[in-house]
Amino acid sequence: REVFVVDPMLATGGSAVAALDMLKKRGVKNIHFMCIIAAPEGVKRLTEAHPDVDVYIGALDDHLNEHKYIVLYLFVFYVFAFKRFTSFLSVALRLS
Repeated sequence: REVFVVDPMLATGGSAVAALDMLKKRGVKNIHFMCIIAAPEGVKRLTEAHPDVDVYIGALDDHLNEHKYIVLYLFVFYVFAFKRFTSFLSVALRLS
């Protein structure tokens, strides 16, 4: 059986590593991790702690800021672009 761990953002990787640790302690073996946006620091921590877990990332941000938060400029851009694209697609489908 496959297990998908889904989180909107992967910043430092602490919560994701803890969640995967817990799943593995319960015997789960085939794990995939998915997130919308990630910082390189979190990806590094996650992949070093769990190299056997497949990681899928929608967008990789530049870095964490001094407070260990994701710099949201890229995230905001993707949300804006996605919203514009879906609005365009919705209109295009109605016209066809």
